[in-house]
Amino acid sequence: IFLRGNHEQMLLDYLDDKKMGRIWYLNGMDATLDSYGNINSIPNDHLEFFRNTKFYYQTEKYLIVHAGVLPGKPFEEQDEMELIWIREEFIYCKKPLYDKIIVFGHTPFLDGPYIDKTKIGIDTGCVYGGKLTAIRLEDRELFQVSCSR
Repeated sequence: IFLRGNHEQMLLDYLDDKKMGRIWYLNGMDATLDSYGNINSIPNDHLEFFRNTKFYYQTEKYLIVHAGVLPGKPFEEQDEMELIWIREEFIYCKKPLYDKIIVFGHTPFLDGPYIDKTKIGIDTGCVYGGKLTAIRLEDRELFQVSCSR
């Protein structure tokens, strides 16, 4: 399952409306375009892949999203943009939000994954030279590789 994050959304927004380039420019557009050469060099199958990403994935025990959810709002009413952009309101909310553990990225935790009774944050700051982290949810085993900036 591949989830859509804010960076994939910014690329797709830019393709639909070039005026959206400023926010993408401020959030890593150069690195993306450098890897492809330019916007017109992105292969169609890559664009189709980005368009087909999901905003969330659920299992019996877990809700997996890119960034989090807006506290106090039923999940079926969550806006897709909240799922890929939210930070503080979600991170600092200490009460259980749903009957599932929420697994998320987007907000880096440089000292290691954030794990409490209701949330698992697996962004460990690879973009800042931290680590790239994955988790096997069945036993919560972490897998990490070091990243260079």
